[in-house]
Amino acid sequence: MIFELTESSRVTDLEGANAFIQKLRERGYPVCLDDFGVGAASFQYLSAIDVDIVKIEGPVVKNAEAIERGRAFLTALASFCRELGVETIAEMVYTPETVKFCHNCGIYFIQGFMFGPPEFELEKFNDVKDRLAGKMPAKEPAKKPEDRPAAPLPAAAAGACTGTRTRA
Repeated sequence: MIFELTESSRVTDLEGANAFIQKLRERGYPVCLDDFGVGAASFQYLSAIDVDIVKIEGPVVKNAEAIERGRAFLTALASFCRELGVETIAEMVYTPETVKFCHNCGIYFIQGFMFGPPEFELEKFNDVKDRLAGKMPAKEPAKKPEDRPAAPLPAAAAGACTGTRTRA
């Protein structure tokens, strides 16, 4: 289980939040700063709260991929997090090109529909490593959320799995 703190939560007592988060980490629970890059508080949170993982918001990744300075920004962000001992995850990865872009920027954990929609049956992901290594033909990426009809999850599943993370 990973606990996530989203930037949109607007934490006002960063010292108190960090004390609580460190208690979670001491008990062996990783803590993730989610939605990194969507607002002005990102760097303030990262400088005040010790976390294990930073999830870089999908639009930040997409913008970095689309503009000339984007690669430099994402590379610097990944390097900064490594200096702090924090892993990075790029969100909303839909294509092999974005996987390569993220890897070239130093971000090796990715999350997104390229690997499939949220899933409870882990066996469905058995071939991901082989596909990434080029040992198997690539499957068609799963449709992006906006490209497929909404299908309600069972009540027990709602929010339980938000994507697939893998390291190539």
